[in-house]
Amino acid sequence: MNPLMMSNPYLMAAGVGLTILGNYQAGKAEKTRQQAIAAQQEQDAKMMQLQSEQDHNARQERLSTLLNVNDTIRAFNNRGSNDRSIKALTQSEKKKSSTDDSRARLQSMLGQSRSRFAASDARAAGNQAMRSAFTKSLGSIVGAVDAYSTISGGK
Repeated sequence: MNPLMMSNPYLMAAGVGLTILGNYQAGKAEKTRQQAIAAQQEQDAKMMQLQSEQDHNARQERLSTLLNVNDTIRAFNNRGSNDRSIKALTQSEKKKSSTDDSRARLQSMLGQSRSRFAASDARAAGNQAMRSAFTKSLGSIVGAVDAYSTISGGK
């Protein structure tokens, strides 16, 4: 500690008070920053979910269009509903659509999970910053008490 502050207990108390205030403000600022990061990560997860739903709808519309085209081709060529080539095309498109949906759903869920984990991690970091500020403040108080007892001669 500063020798001038050590000789004056009022200055020492003021110095400790300012240190505690500074630690608290730094911890609070970091917690606020981490909360903003967490909010952005949560928003990203929601946007991923929305994008996933929109992509799913587009894939379903594409499949429906292809199935309608197959039906049109079958009708145009006077083929029955048991025509093997049309059935094969239909089954192939349904299988591809199902595979694409499964892959996209898994990818979206993983992305959302990563964003939600990052949000949780940011909130934890903000809480840790506040705990760290509290611990630093306690250290400042203990140091000031020790310094005061040294200059006062252990009275």
